[in-house]
Amino acid sequence: MTSYLNEPTTETRDADLPVAVREQVMTILATVRTVAASGNVTSGRALLHAAWLQARADRESGATWAEALIDCYDELMNRYAIEHQLRGSPAPTNSRVPEVILAWPTATL
Repeated sequence: MTSYLNEPTTETRDADLPVAVREQVMTILATVRTVAASGNVTSGRALLHAAWLQARADRESGATWAEALIDCYDELMNRYAIEHQLRGSPAPTNSRVPEVILAWPTATL
């Protein structure tokens, strides 16, 4: 299975997310990857969606980096849907996922 998380990026937003937030995204990706590998693809997507909802709450509370995080999770959910052939998968787009997350060895969903 091809991983869309390993495509070269045309845009980087590394500077938009604090290091702690990027680390949190990588932790969530590791969990999503484990869940999907165990056959619970829908649960993996639900975890990404929950993280996206939290990013929206962060935006509402005034976090200056939250919009970049929302974009990141949008892209990760799109790529996850494509990779796992979920119904209604969107077409791949230019990456809005920070390169440091894409470069992470276990970022493949």
